[in-house]
Amino acid sequence: MTVIDPADLSPRDRYGLMINTVVPRPIAVVGTVSQTGLLNLAPFSCFNAVTSTPFTVMIGPAQRSDGTDKDTLANCRPPEDGGTGCFTINAATEENADAVFATAADLPPEASEFDHAGLSSMPADLIAAPRLAGAAWSLECETAEVIDRLPKRVAHLWDGPFTGSLVYGLVRRIHLRDDVLDDKGRPDPDKLGAVGRMGGPEWVRTQDRFVPKAR
Repeated sequence: MTVIDPADLSPRDRYGLMINTVVPRPIAVVGTVSQTGLLNLAPFSCFNAVTSTPFTVMIGPAQRSDGTDKDTLANCRPPEDGGTGCFTINAATEENADAVFATAADLPPEASEFDHAGLSSMPADLIAAPRLAGAAWSLECETAEVIDRLPKRVAHLWDGPFTGSLVYGLVRRIHLRDDVLDDKGRPDPDKLGAVGRMGGPEWVRTQDRFVPKAR
């Protein structure tokens, strides 16, 4: 058994170990808008559901190498901190995987990832952030909290840089495309064709599934 203290690793090795260990990871296609109205779309595999009551999700956007916010993080921040305080999470599936991957391009803030990837935006019902048109499902999220540093209880355990943030979102509206639903009104995995992220550049399909047997 290999035992590793992550604090002993270089940032590159720590990242590589993380993305190859925590697999598969769901992919969020996150839509945001700046205070000046610029639309942004980016994929995140540091993403998951937190709780269903209330329906809450989280994403983990990284900062730039100079410590400044990337567009998604800047836009998710509340208005008093320069953002618009909201975001959408849209489905990454086999049918849009290549286009979603293209939205990860490092574009200047004034450039549109929607245009770059050949995707279209559409308005959300309750928030300013855009939805991804044609997505199998979309969540409209109000930013609940942005955490930029470790809590005091564990801060003394890490004296290195903090290169990412945690953004918690309260889901205010759910949009589900009718053609991916089962007879209970929930996404059918065979119709949905969800994809996830593995280590390195690899993604994974979700069509090969099984039900574990109780012992």
